[in-house]
Amino acid sequence: MRILTRRPNLRISEAEKMPFEDRESYFWTGRSALEIIKLVQRTTGRSTFYKILDMASGHGRVLRWLKFAYPKAKLTVCEVQESALEFCEKAFGAKPLVPSDLKSEKDQDSYDLIWVGSLFTHLDIKMWDETLSLLYSKLDENGVLIFTTHGDLVATRLGSIDNYGLDSESTKKLISEYSDSGFGYQRYPNDLTTNESSGNYGVSVSSTQFVLGYMRKFQDMQLIFLGEMKWANHQDVYAFIRKEIDTKFPEVMVNWMSEVSQ
Repeated sequence: MRILTRRPNLRISEAEKMPFEDRESYFWTGRSALEIIKLVQRTTGRSTFYKILDMASGHGRVLRWLKFAYPKAKLTVCEVQESALEFCEKAFGAKPLVPSDLKSEKDQDSYDLIWVGSLFTHLDIKMWDETLSLLYSKLDENGVLIFTTHGDLVATRLGSIDNYGLDSESTKKLISEYSDSGFGYQRYPNDLTTNESSGNYGVSVSSTQFVLGYMRKFQDMQLIFLGEMKWANHQDVYAFIRKEIDTKFPEVMVNWMSEVSQ
């Protein structure tokens, strides 16, 4: 008897900018994200996720694996690239949104899993504030937020092994900022062919100390996973669960304290 097994959709968008000659690395990076998500899921004790948002999804590098691992989940993608939204909707059945939709009535959903791969690696601290506050507002109680950052590895590589698209002057400034505060950001240089600015988009590097300190502003977000260089052996990964902290003493503790004081 022939046994049929379900397989992931390995179709790649023609608009995908990832190098086609390195398909194995492309798929491996997506699988690496799923391995992290599954590890975090086990940490929470959940059997599955039902409402998933892939923020800055691109053309489905991670989404294809989410579709494979959680076939019954409602998938939503948020992107600025129209070609990415169209492909993710057609190939994986995901609901397509642009960032402004998350703030409007177009998206009244909340999510039990939000994956943000390689977005905060490109944002300044003002955009960190806006994006994390928005994602926090879209997270269910006991929902999980997983995001990646550039950490110490990238700080070490900058200026020696890889400039990550920055010019030498911007690289020096970023390294200096990172050394001073644990967070550095520099915008990509202007496009020399069109003389148009790259906008509020560049390269950021953040230490684990900075990220953990920053996340304290969300008082009911509890860290459940931290993996340095965990995503594709390159980016740091943080997972937080939105869970109200009970500041009251349990009744059994109150009774115990009363007995001890007698």
